Amino acid sequence: MDVKTFREIFVEQVLNTIASDGYTYRSTKQMFVKTEKEHLFEIHVYMYKRNTFIEVETKSFYGNSIIDKELKELGIKDCRKLICGGNLNFICESYFNEVFPEKYSNLIYDFTDDVSLIITKWLGYYTNIIQPFFMDCTNLEVLNQIINGKTDCIGFNICGEVKYLKSYFVGKRAGMKDEELLKLYDEYEEKLKKFNPNYFSDFLKIKNRIKSNLLLTND
Repeated sequence: MDVKTFREIFVEQVLNTIASDGYTYRSTKQMFVKTEKEHLFEIHVYMYKRNTFIEVETKSFYGNSIIDKELKELGIKDCRKLICGGNLNFICESYFNEVFPEKYSNLIYDFTDDVSLIITKWLGYYTNIIQPFFMDCTNLEVLNQIINGKTDCIGFNICGEVKYLKSYFVGKRAGMKDEELLKLYDEYEEKLKKFNPNYFSDFLKIKNRIKSNLLLTND
């Protein structure tokens, strides 16, 4: 079976289940996508044909339009819209602390198998891994733990600049005080300089916002 035919069958049968949750499929980006209020959910499914099988890679990402709007209001327009997520096995093992049951990080469709078998398996991971992770991301306090819980690594953040630029808005919405946020940004400042100094001017815009908020509070 060629990848094109396999993808068509896979997408059709998966949508039969998850369309009722609000998902649609964008073929140009090979992803299932859903928007619910300010929440954006993307499930990217990539397929690679090998000699005797097709490899199915799944990545799930969360974004938030309110945070993106707040960034733009500060004049920061180049930051990626997605906030956090990762590969299926990474979320399973590093977020839920469970052993990923598959032998490989991606699902494998052997040409001798019935297509429905891998679709059923994928839908099980959608129910038990992807959906619970997305649900946690919509909780402000849990999202703050995902983004700012570990300051010494990128973790589930899409990339370093997203962590350092969006962490303020995530923390603020979760109820962190400006004193706590300033301390957090003091720590992130040196890390961003080393990671990618191209985003440093945008980072300072956010840090100056925190300082201004503190001055207003103390007046």
